[in-house]
Amino acid sequence: MELHAPLAVEATALVKTYGGTTAVGGLDLVVPAGTIHGVLDCWARCSGTASGTSSPAP
Repeated sequence: MELHAPLAVEATALVKTYGGTTAVGGLDLVVPAGTIHGVLDCWARCSGTASGTSSPAP
């Protein structure tokens, strides 16, 4: 990816695991300066771990 603006964030090969489960593997992220990006993570709510159950929350 060729960018012409300066970068605010550049990360390569990011990995996020929960216990033995890999939720994200090998994510490359580039955020040009002057822009806004968001990464949403619903693992705890969606997997039910926030409530202590093993079934997904509604």
